[in-house]
Amino acid sequence: MDNISEQRVLVTGVGGPAGSAVVRYLKKKGFFVVGTDINKVDTEADLFIKVLPALSDGFREELLGIIDSHRPSLIIPTVTEELVTIAELRDRLVAMGTVVYISPADTVRVAWDKFETVRFLEARGIAVPRTFMAGEASKEDIATRLGFPLLAKPLKTRGGRGVRVFESMEELMAEERTEIVFQEFIAGEEFDANLFVTEDGRVDACVVLRKTALKAGLVGNALSVERVEDERVGLLAKKVVEAMRCRGPVDVDIRCKKDGTPTVLEVNARVGGNILDAPEILDSLIKQWRKEVKRR
Repeated sequence: MDNISEQRVLVTGVGGPAGSAVVRYLKKKGFFVVGTDINKVDTEADLFIKVLPALSDGFREELLGIIDSHRPSLIIPTVTEELVTIAELRDRLVAMGTVVYISPADTVRVAWDKFETVRFLEARGIAVPRTFMAGEASKEDIATRLGFPLLAKPLKTRGGRGVRVFESMEELMAEERTEIVFQEFIAGEEFDANLFVTEDGRVDACVVLRKTALKAGLVGNALSVERVEDERVGLLAKKVVEAMRCRGPVDVDIRCKKDGTPTVLEVNARVGGNILDAPEILDSLIKQWRKEVKRR
């Protein structure tokens, strides 16, 4: 158990930005990496396994079978849809000899649902965009209350998938999706706060990245980032993880309003796609894992 190269780490979603980044980090550290994805992908993982989608009926048992067969000492999940299942399985995984650093299942459920995230944080005095569920009010009323531009995003999504910005009533009226939320558009700079929270709730690492380019221009995943020292953003991110009782790696997207007020856009209860620009988060995770191994 002392030789890192003999330790198997299971990384999920290795075809995505976060998963591939985690694999790259671990390989440089000398770990043997087992990677999974729902698609056959090119990966630096030592062993690749194609798996069922996380929301399919057979995913839970398939995951347990993979862990039973390959005996990873650590699993790092990077796919949002699988987080609830893995959080629910945490005690069973630990009993099988596999450590996972993840928030409680109830926390993961809130973070996955964009409307529930807003309601939860707003009730605790944390700044969030003004938000409406589709159907909660007429589009005309929503436009009057939010103003243009405003945006819509799927109730449950990953990254910037499905986010649309509307500049006019005509564009808004053409929106036909139902499982979405409408939000005010926060026009300021966007940040990606990466944190690692220990089992006792202590923030062991916090790195703030400023998004310098977004995939869809105004919204979307970051095409490039830079490290910054922004105390306001860092403090807000820490307040969020404390309020939500997050554990393990957490990725918090934050934008600043025109008056400089940092506002929480969403919370991802997992490693973020820009993790290689914030390696301290994975450093902290591995540090905690090594302590766990020594206790066995």
